[in-house]
Amino acid sequence: VNLRWRAEIEDGRIGPDIFAVAPQFATFGPMEGAFVGWTQRKTIVRTEDQVHDAVKDFAAKGYDALKASSFLDKAGYEAMSEATRAQGIKLVGHLPIAVGLNDLWASNQSEVAHVEEFVKALDREFGGYGPDEAEAFLEYVRERSDEVAGRMIEHGISVTSTMELVDSFQRQKLDLHTELDAAELAYENPGIAEGTVITSRGMGWMPEVNIYRWPDQWDEDRKARSRIYWQAYAEAQHILFDTFREAGVPIMAGTDANVPVRVPGFSLHEEFVALQEAGMSPAQILASATSVPSDYMGTNAGRIEAGREADLVLLRDNPLEDIAATQEIDMVVLDGRRLDRAALDGLLESVKAANDESRKVALN
Repeated sequence: VNLRWRAEIEDGRIGPDIFAVAPQFATFGPMEGAFVGWTQRKTIVRTEDQVHDAVKDFAAKGYDALKASSFLDKAGYEAMSEATRAQGIKLVGHLPIAVGLNDLWASNQSEVAHVEEFVKALDREFGGYGPDEAEAFLEYVRERSDEVAGRMIEHGISVTSTMELVDSFQRQKLDLHTELDAAELAYENPGIAEGTVITSRGMGWMPEVNIYRWPDQWDEDRKARSRIYWQAYAEAQHILFDTFREAGVPIMAGTDANVPVRVPGFSLHEEFVALQEAGMSPAQILASATSVPSDYMGTNAGRIEAGREADLVLLRDNPLEDIAATQEIDMVVLDGRRLDRAALDGLLESVKAANDESRKVALN
């Protein structure tokens, strides 16, 4: 799909330049693998030869990068690293559950999809924390964070932020209705929000199907312990983010769009606000969404300079004073084509109208 969209945009359809990442690699048995591969569009691999063949095939098709999933086994991850290095294609994504940070440092992986991945990796090193070990785990994260940041810089590894998503986990558990009311649900794919479409990112945003909700049978004591766990999880992410930012690790703004409740497009502006609250300056935030990813992807965009692609966003207010100004867009220039506010509103209305045609659950 990404390659088809990219070709259509190159032929003149309105849309962004697409850095195409192939369906993420995962390891499952035959029966489960067939189901996961079909429903979640994952690349199922069980042998090193399958990994090498799949990497070679995706590279030949013109993909820009290949993504490791959480469920790729260690042998598959090592083979993927070797194969992507041989093919000269980027390895990005998750840090699989089966590997540790030393495996990352030895790999060809040059981007980690979420700061959260390092929380998970350190949790595995720690031996797994629960509510009773939350403070001890946070101290362990503080002790390890400087070394982790240093090794990332040493090995040229970038990280994508997704801070607002992880911060929202506990909010969605405590008060999902407020989170849904604040989201621009009119512009979210109804099948994803209503849980009728299974994606690689899970399913379900609404109260009855939300993937982050507490089970109905949980009592207040269990919910209280869960709050302690998720508060520590979010705090661990902030400890790592602060260290990465201060150390100069390349950080790219990202949202994990289509995961509850991150609406594509709108969620990027929410992430900007979260990054500002987490200590990034507006200038650093703007760079995290322009020059830093452009440098990583090797594109001719990301900066306002002669000879660069004419991809611009014109704002009504100064984002260097408050990053929330990015939400007041007056015009977009896309490869030299001007889209004024009326044209942008028309695009939004077309998305809303298409969603309304397929909506099964009415929005409040």
